[in-house]
Amino acid sequence: MTLEFSPHAEYELLARSIDRKIVLETYLHPDMIVKGKRKRTIYQKLYHDSLLEKPMLCSVVVEDNAGIPYIVTVYKTSQIKKYLSRN
Repeated sequence: MTLEFSPHAEYELLARSIDRKIVLETYLHPDMIVKGKRKRTIYQKLYHDSLLEKPMLCSVVVEDNAGIPYIVTVYKTSQIKKYLSRN
């Protein structure tokens, strides 16, 4: 599966220490899919972060770019209830 990452998403992967594997897993097997703004889709997945040693929520914001998923941004949070309750 080919995913295209925006420069901002690439930055966030490094800044937030997010593994590309969890981004791919979130996109392919999300726990929840939410309709975002500007024709964007947000894929969310709960996982256990081995670096932080706690449950986290990974969110991947995607635009469809001529059939190729374009990752606009990606983030993770431990405030799972806060983000899941928004959707």
